Amino acid sequence: MSKEQEEAKKLMSLGYRVTSRKHTTVSRIDKSDWKEVMAKSHCPYDIEEGRAWVNVLSEREAEDFYRRVISKDRLKVSEETMKLIENSNSAITGYIEVEK
Repeated sequence: MSKEQEEAKKLMSLGYRVTSRKHTTVSRIDKSDWKEVMAKSHCPYDIEEGRAWVNVLSEREAEDFYRRVISKDRLKVSEETMKLIENSNSAITGYIEVEK
C-alpha cells in the first residue's frame, strides 16, 4: 500500500471527507453536538427554528454542510491523497472521536 493510500485510509476512518478539490482540503465533523452547533449557527435568535432547518435536511446534506461551512477541523492534503478520499457529500460519517 502506498503512503498516499495509507494516509487516505486513516483520514477517512477519522471521518475526513474532501470539501475542496481546488484547495485539496478535507474536513470532518468536529463536535459531538454538531447538529445543535449547526442549528445555532443558522438561527442564533431562535434555536427551534434552527433545529427545524437542520431536520429538513437529509443526514447526508446536513453533514456535508457542516463539514464545508462550520467545521474547524480542516486539513490540506496532497493532490494524490485527496483523489483517494470520498467527497463530503458522498458518505454519512457522523461524529468520530479523535484523540488529541
